[in-house]
Amino acid sequence: MQVRRRFLLARGVDPAHPMAEAIVVHREGGAPERLPLLGVVGVGGSPRDALRLGGAPEGALLFRAVPAGVVVEARAGGARAAGRPLAEGGRRLLRPGEAAEYLGHVFELPADPAPEGTRALAGRILREAAAGGTPLPGPHLLVIEGLEAGRRIPLGEVETLGRGRSASARIADPLASRLHARIRRCGQGYSLEDLGSKNGSRVNGALLAGGAFPLRDGDEIAVGSVCLVLCHSHPTPGDTGTPPRAPSAGGSSTGKGPPARVTLGAAGALLLASALALGLAALGP
Repeated sequence: MQVRRRFLLARGVDPAHPMAEAIVVHREGGAPERLPLLGVVGVGGSPRDALRLGGAPEGALLFRAVPAGVVVEARAGGARAAGRPLAEGGRRLLRPGEAAEYLGHVFELPADPAPEGTRALAGRILREAAAGGTPLPGPHLLVIEGLEAGRRIPLGEVETLGRGRSASARIADPLASRLHARIRRCGQGYSLEDLGSKNGSRVNGALLAGGAFPLRDGDEIAVGSVCLVLCHSHPTPGDTGTPPRAPSAGGSSTGKGPPARVTLGAAGALLLASALALGLAALGP
């Protein structure tokens, strides 16, 4: 009888932008083993794989840490991720509490990580910044399935989704139309409208019939074979939730209204400075 194993993907402490750091291997009848999740970690039947699975091809599953969780890529058939079949060549983002399955093995991203110390926190911030994981302060779409799983797309007042150059948020998927759908801010939330795409747009599995459909946080949007989730669509008090825009040509500042929000590049620099300060404090006498 094949021994069933459970692999836990440990992650960082930041609940909004976690970063997986290790795979904890649980074997039936054995003590848990911690395997660092550095770069791309392969699971399969080859000695070159970080985790050996009897009867599996080399690199049957590949795991990669991203700020939003862990991306799993299936290089063989028969895998599942987040309760759904994961076709060979497919990629899926595992969020806290979700799991991948293959050959009777379970790879889970825990929902309740353990707290980390100052030095570990500083190191994680530096790793996430180096990986392009600067947190987005406002509403955005999170790609959970597709070639760009783990990508975050910031949302302004109006965004168009599609694979064409004229789309403000380009989707790398051959099943997406050049201009596939439009997402627009409506009051305190967002709505989605299909733009006559060939394959249609879906929200939580339901095909849009026409017109604007109101969205809620956590709704899953399917554009071609890509699946995206709406995140932080409701701004906090005193925050418009809209990513900063460059002023139009010839425009001028009146000095009125709320101050401009910090750009993502500046935010990343601040994070790096904070991380270095934390690291130096942790290493001090």
